[in-house]
Amino acid sequence: MEQKASVFRSLYHHFGILELNEQLRQAVRSFPGAQEGDHVLVYGYIDRSAGLTLEVLATGHLDGQRMSFFNLPDDCRLFFRFSAVSECGFLRLEQEEKALRERFAQALERLHDYDADQKLEALRDLRLLDPHRHPAFPDDVLVFLTGDGVQPEGCWLRLQERQEDFVLGSLLNEPNQNFICHKGDVLLFRLPARPQDALVCPVDLDGSFS
Repeated sequence: MEQKASVFRSLYHHFGILELNEQLRQAVRSFPGAQEGDHVLVYGYIDRSAGLTLEVLATGHLDGQRMSFFNLPDDCRLFFRFSAVSECGFLRLEQEEKALRERFAQALERLHDYDADQKLEALRDLRLLDPHRHPAFPDDVLVFLTGDGVQPEGCWLRLQERQEDFVLGSLLNEPNQNFICHKGDVLLFRLPARPQDALVCPVDLDGSFS
């Protein structure tokens, strides 16, 4: 798999299978095929407040390269947060995506509530930010607040939109030092020249941003 900060690209809006461990088997125990199955079919999306999420679409059995699925009851819904299953074996089903979209179209309809607008999708597509993303919350990036007389301080920023070479986001935690900005404030940072360069938010002590 990719590094954890960008692993969401393998999951986001894609189908895959998760190998059932004892914890996951307990979670799907009431679903058809839970006892015979050894994998679950999942589909990845992002919940802004809860992070990268995998919707369970079916339990199934992997026989060599062939996967057979048991349909879930229409009134059932189950999902796993990525943070809870990040250590489970995941296999993306690239070749089967078209057929799976048709078969599970009704189940995918209910996920449209989580669709992002064009501005946010553009930021999710921006690989330049991947090294700075939270592994379980791809819309959150680690930035460093800077200002005269204080040490650079790492904080998490939830992405909102891009404005040319700058990105706006809301501060997710209260800084420990006196930057005259607070949790919930909208800050901006300049896009780095290289992916490995830190994301820097210059904050003046008079409360202005440069």
